[in-house]
Amino acid sequence: MSTVDATVFESRPPINAGPWLRGAAGALALAAGGVLVARRVDFSALTAADIAWTWIAASLVLNLFSVLGKAVVWKVALDAVPEGRRIRYADVVPALFIGFLLNTVLFARVGEVARIAVLTRRTRLEGRPVPARAIAGSVIAEQLLIGAALALTVLGLLATCDLPPIATRLAVALIAIVVVGAVALRLLARTARGRVRAAIDGVLAGHAVLTRPGPVAVAIAAGTVSWLAQIAGIWAALEAFGIHAGLEGAALVFVATTIVQLFPFWPGNVGMFQLGVYAPLVQLCAVPASTAIAFGIGLQVVEALLGVGLGLVFLAREGLTFGGARLLATDEVRLAVPRTTSAPATMSA
Repeated sequence: MSTVDATVFESRPPINAGPWLRGAAGALALAAGGVLVARRVDFSALTAADIAWTWIAASLVLNLFSVLGKAVVWKVALDAVPEGRRIRYADVVPALFIGFLLNTVLFARVGEVARIAVLTRRTRLEGRPVPARAIAGSVIAEQLLIGAALALTVLGLLATCDLPPIATRLAVALIAIVVVGAVALRLLARTARGRVRAAIDGVLAGHAVLTRPGPVAVAIAAGTVSWLAQIAGIWAALEAFGIHAGLEGAALVFVATTIVQLFPFWPGNVGMFQLGVYAPLVQLCAVPASTAIAFGIGLQVVEALLGVGLGLVFLAREGLTFGGARLLATDEVRLAVPRTTSAPATMSA
């Protein structure tokens, strides 16, 4: 009988119960919300929705503009890294869509790591490699800039629309998260040692954009345009379903779905997303429950079409499968956080 190397078992990572706990908590919340919704819904009306497909097409185009605005923010962050200036939009956009695809169909926001891995791989294949740690830092900087743009967008909505107090609390919370995140990173950079030190050095390189007022202004402006395009896409989708709630209704749905998507219980947050749409439309806009649910399903389909559809196209263009993209992401994480200086992590081709 052949022997088995004990290191095979030692190298296996421990079981992570986090996704299962989040899924259980989400399932309980979804079940409770579903019971409440079921009492008010005329399910026969769900199939009777009269959809204006011209408005659906407009919503898709506006959502595409929203994604391209986020691509501009990431490109600005990359341009602040010396090696990042060699990265083209033709490389950034596919990586971004692949990230959206994997975030939609997999747990734990794997797409955020996967887009770093895909872009790192692309620069390496094109003979102009950019360190994975620097790209990871640019993603964190992009998220901080997008968060600042989101806070400004919500503040603008508060000034122009009659939104409930929860929107004010959301804006304050977002600003606090951005500030606390930036301060925490600086403090960690001063005290970190070993593996964390190696990772932080690369991440800080990706944060170079935050020290340049001009690029920061451009990135926040692009991020704001991206969020406004998403709100306009929601408004167009509302019109497609015959819900004439105006800017206020679109703003309410935007705020509610943004809050819901901050807590990914499972891939796509299907069900939770619809509850997030249902609550403001029914409670604050007097939209029939069945219409609100039909719209919630339609809105998520519209927003997922671009990410999933174009994500699949770009994934095929990169010659990757879902499993390959996940494995690539794992390899890049090991590269970004070396185990020791004497035994650097390896990366598969």
